[in-house]
Amino acid sequence: MCGICGIVGGSAAGDTIAAMTASLAHRGPDADGMWQREGVALGHRRLAVIDLSGSAQPMVAPDGTAVLAYNGEIYNYQALRDELQAAGHAVTDAGDTGVLLAAWQLWGAAVLPRLRGIFAFAVWDPKRQELTLVRDHFGIKPLYYSQLADGGLAFGSEAKALRAHPGVDTSIDLTGISLYLERQFLGGERSVWNGIKRLAPGSLMRWRAGQSTIETWYRLPFGVDPAAPRGEEAVDRCAELVEQAVCEQMVSDVPLGAFLSGGVDSSLAVAIMARHASKPVTAYTIAFGGDEAGDPAAARAIAKHVGIDHRVIDVTPAQVLAQVERIPSIFDEPFGDNAALPTLVMSAAARSDLTVVLSGEGADEVFGGYDAWRKRDSLFRTADAWTPAWSPLPPLLLSLPNWARKDRVIEALSHRAHRRYGGMPGQLKDLFHRSAYTPAFLAARQETMRDLAERASRASGASEGLDRITAVDSAYWLPDDLLAKVDRTTMAVGLEARVPYLDPRLFAFALSLPAEERIGDRMPKRLLKRVAERYMPKDLVYRPKSGFVMPLGQWLRQELAPLTRDCLLSDAGLGQRGLLRPAWLQRVVGGHLDGSRDDGFLVWVLLQLELWFRTHASAFRL
Repeated sequence: MCGICGIVGGSAAGDTIAAMTASLAHRGPDADGMWQREGVALGHRRLAVIDLSGSAQPMVAPDGTAVLAYNGEIYNYQALRDELQAAGHAVTDAGDTGVLLAAWQLWGAAVLPRLRGIFAFAVWDPKRQELTLVRDHFGIKPLYYSQLADGGLAFGSEAKALRAHPGVDTSIDLTGISLYLERQFLGGERSVWNGIKRLAPGSLMRWRAGQSTIETWYRLPFGVDPAAPRGEEAVDRCAELVEQAVCEQMVSDVPLGAFLSGGVDSSLAVAIMARHASKPVTAYTIAFGGDEAGDPAAARAIAKHVGIDHRVIDVTPAQVLAQVERIPSIFDEPFGDNAALPTLVMSAAARSDLTVVLSGEGADEVFGGYDAWRKRDSLFRTADAWTPAWSPLPPLLLSLPNWARKDRVIEALSHRAHRRYGGMPGQLKDLFHRSAYTPAFLAARQETMRDLAERASRASGASEGLDRITAVDSAYWLPDDLLAKVDRTTMAVGLEARVPYLDPRLFAFALSLPAEERIGDRMPKRLLKRVAERYMPKDLVYRPKSGFVMPLGQWLRQELAPLTRDCLLSDAGLGQRGLLRPAWLQRVVGGHLDGSRDDGFLVWVLLQLELWFRTHASAFRL
């Protein structure tokens, strides 16, 4: 796992690429490297996981026809090596970097669908004077870029690498701020800076002579396959694919373990790891204030059953206070998912023993783990039955006042077009009412998450309601919230996180099944739980998911109260930036602090926005 950056075209000064590379040191504490020729410079920071003494980057092909800067792991690199050698292309490098470079030289972009792994990489072709940027299937690894005014292009694993380039436009994009306030993360290609964008998951960019083109190389394979197995045969095939993915991702030359939440996703992965590991697997679980009532207790039961080295990290207010103000620097952009806090604490604890961890992200998306999905889809199907195409009901409902149209039943009956957007889990409605915003900020907003979601749903080609929801969440919620959270918090401490449920073979198989086969009518993740039965007792697989709740509201009223007041209610706080009405801030934030309201999540989102401004744009005023 690594950090990459680079500049092509225009001026690629050595001190600039050095600063960009240095900004990514946390992603690769083991080594750094730079490669530079006239008009091009590549930088690399390395976290050594495979081939510890070799695989230095940027890597130049033996014949000099390609240069690679690569962040990630290719899990099937040994099989690809065998293919390359059979084709007469010997690879002397012992790791996956040399295999990827040789495979790109032989097959070009045609190799991408054959890769299984987590990756973002850049390849420079000296002969064609062409740069290619690639991001993996699901956006597990991040990649940002900036079109420079002189016709050049800069790129990096994190936005901080681009902000180290003096030619990048770092003025604030107000639509980016708006998207954050809508969904608590930045979605799509936009960042919070006008001059910095994300390369979308499953995409590649080519730059040549000042011109850039972007194409999609991977799309989710929606569509039920009539030949796909059903019933017990489907469980057999799913179990085989999950086990393959977990075992493949256990390959490492450094200590490897897991995050164990106590839910079925991480528990199944850990159970498979324990079955195949040569020594007890080390797994980490988060608890809050000694709470054993929820998933920490379930994690202990799983750990005891499969026989692993289980370590529960009890997050204290002191640990929270030490990390809260680091989040804007770690994420670069405003990020409101408060789960970043415990994940950061857990990552730091795991890093003392491990270099690689397996995590359960992605299982909810592929197996339908969000209860809101099924409820929303069922509601839309019922609404379709109630409102045929000729029905006068939808236009009548649209005439209702805004407050009445917020009801989800009325929304389903009135907005046929919006049914393509099933709704990011837990984020079905805007957190802030429009009355919170100043007129100037309302006027400055352009794009909304609903606009982005509808485009993603249309582009996916998904025809079924649940598939449409999967398409939207896989395009935004998954890469820009869940995977961003895991990537930034683990890489902040030099820890690599792998996500076996996002193996493309497993995802494709699940999507080839009817929804009722993989999800179930009354049982989220029906298929995955059937697989888990083969590894764990049923009472652990089918127990009610109680979860554990971080006492965020309490911390904001107590240990974090001084910071919250200073950031949100003082004369130098968020209210003076021209985005939100000060009276609204006083009512909401003051009400939470004095206990008359319970708006801990909302206050946290606001606190992180102001901390972001203070870290990255302290002088900003609208």
